[in-house]
Order: sequence, then structure tokens, then C-alpha cells
Amino acid sequence: MRKVILNMNMTFDGFFNLDWMGPRPFTPDQELIDDNMARMRGSGEAATSGSGGAFVGYSFYRGMAPYWRNMEDSPESTESQRAMARAVNASHRIVISRTEEKLEGENAELLVVKSDQDLVTTITRLKEQAGSDFALIGGVRTAQTFARLGLIDEYEVLVHPVAVGKGERVWTSRNDLSLVSVKAYPSGVMRVRYRPA
Repeated sequence: MRKVILNMNMTFDGFFNLDWMGPRPFTPDQELIDDNMARMRGSGEAATSGSGGAFVGYSFYRGMAPYWRNMEDSPESTESQRAMARAVNASHRIVISRTEEKLEGENAELLVVKSDQDLVTTITRLKEQAGSDFALIGGVRTAQTFARLGLIDEYEVLVHPVAVGKGERVWTSRNDLSLVSVKAYPSGVMRVRYRPA
């Protein structure tokens, strides 16, 4: 059975909303970039979620699509940034919404779910089909819903060396987890992987 693997950025104190990044850029970390690219392509030792596609909430996707499109086209982007943007833009994104919406960008598929039960039924059916694992990349409300409904098989979190004191969390109740792996990067970011205990 295919897995759903949450793959998101988190502050050291457990917040997932992206506004903490603000105007401060990430510390350049080629090893982290290379690992992220390998995961997106589903290749090499770093491969985890393969190329099954990425679930993303509609609100998050509306901001994500133009950001990565601009990153790919901007003359101010570094080659690493453009390469990552090309990989993101070429990836299959499954956009979750409760209503019919028009999607911008290529490689995006709309998945309309009207209720929690509808979401559980649809995701379970997709997981039972042959193919690679799925990533769940945002936004926070979508991740909260997947976690609450028990639809996440593994959590892979990039923990950034910053504490912000406020924000949004994915987990809203206790969840016992079992450690799968940890990797530290030169920038101080840690890739931590858990599965439900």
C-alpha cells in the first residue's frame, strides 16, 4: 500500500506556518538542497516519497504556484533555486479543496472533497492503488486534517534552528511517534523522520 508522508518545514519550537521565514533567507546548504532534489525525483539514497505526487491544500497552492513559477523565471534566482523551482513545477500536485476551483500552473490536479469522510475514503482509495508514495507538503490546515484523521503514515520534518514563540502547529492533540531517522545538515537544519507508534 502506498504511504502518505508529511514533508514540511518546522521551527525548533514546533510551528509550521511559513511567515516566520520573513525576509531572512535560508542559510545556503547545498547538501540539503541536493537531498531535497533527490527526494522530489524519487532517486538515490535520499529518495523517500518517490514520484507519486504531492497533496497540497488549495489555499497553500494558490501562494505556492506563483512563487515557484517566479523563482524559475527570475534572473535573480541562483542556479540551485532555479533547479529546485523546475523540479517543483514539474512535480504532480494533487490540490485538495472543498469546492470546485480553477488551478493555475501545469501538473496540478484538483481533488474536491466535501467532508472528512469523503477525504478518508478518497485518500484510502488512492493509497490502495499501485504506485509510489505520496508527499503531503502543506498547508497547515490540510496537514492538521490529515493528522487528525490518521491519514499520515510517516512524518518527515525539516527542523530549522529558529524559535519564534507563536504560530500554527500540525498536531492539536497527543500523538506517540517512533523515530525512523535523523540527519543534521551544515546549516543547522535537521531532517527528522517518524512514523506513528
